[in-house]
Order: sequence, then structure tokens, then C-alpha cells
Amino acid sequence: VSLFGAGTLTERHRQMALPWPPPDPSPSGYARRRRSLDSLSRFGLGLPLATDGGRWQEWQRQVDTETGAWLGSWHAVEATRRQAAARMLLPVKPRVAAHKASEALIAALDRRAVLAGERYFRWKFIGEKMRRLGDEQGHAWAWHALCLPPAAADCADYVRRTDEIVT
Repeated sequence: VSLFGAGTLTERHRQMALPWPPPDPSPSGYARRRRSLDSLSRFGLGLPLATDGGRWQEWQRQVDTETGAWLGSWHAVEATRRQAAARMLLPVKPRVAAHKASEALIAALDRRAVLAGERYFRWKFIGEKMRRLGDEQGHAWAWHALCLPPAAADCADYVRRTDEIVT
């Protein structure tokens, strides 16, 4: 069980005002943004254990409206970043390229889910998100993303197909 106090969540909410991607990216900035998105989508939008007469619910409504844009831009950047990595790695490390292509597709599907109203940040539920939304095409693509080719010889076709879907 993770318990988050209002102070932690409101501080992470304030951190989200920074532009994404930042003009000077850094590993620590990336980790901070990821942690903030995770906390806000899981705990900020979750069920409060105690209330303060409606102020918290009002804050949650504000965060819910803002979270879609933040998550959408995060997933768009991640899909692009991983797609570029897959393209660059394909000639020298086809299996790693296939893995990066899979991650790019999952990020693109997460963005698709966010745009349809699914605000949970974690990728591990992408198939369930697509199913809950009734998105049969997205669900089929999620299956494609999670079933990487077993043979290195098939990786180039997998990366190309995944690249077409993501694009």
C-alpha cells in the first residue's frame, strides 16, 4: 500500500507546469516528470482516504482535466524517441531494435488510450485499457507489441510493421 499525502501530490502537480520535453533534457528531469505523472494518475486521481469538505475533490477535477494533456505529450515524446532508437538500432542490433519498436508502439497506444479518456499511466495494462475502451484495433496492436518475433531474421519486418502503426 502506498499512502500519499496532499503535500506530495500538490508539489508534483506544481512540477507539471514545466514544459515537456524540456529545452535542456536530463535524466533527473525525465525521472522527476515520470514520477510526477505516475503519482498524479494513480494517487491524485484515486479515492481519498479523508476529505476536507470538497477542496480535494475540486483539486482532483482540475488535475483530471490537466492530466490528459500531460500524459498525451509524454507518450507522444516516448513513442517518437523509441521509434527513432528502433530505426537506428535495426542494422546493428535487430533484436534490441524490435524491443524498442515494441516500446514505441506501447507508448503510442498509451497516448491513444489517454485521448479516449483512460488516465492511468502504467503501460503494463495497455491491453486492458484497449479492451475497456472497446478499441478492437488498439487491442490487436497491443497484442502485436507484446509478441516480439523469436527469430532475429524476423525483426526487420516487425520493426517496419510497428513503425507503420506508430507513424
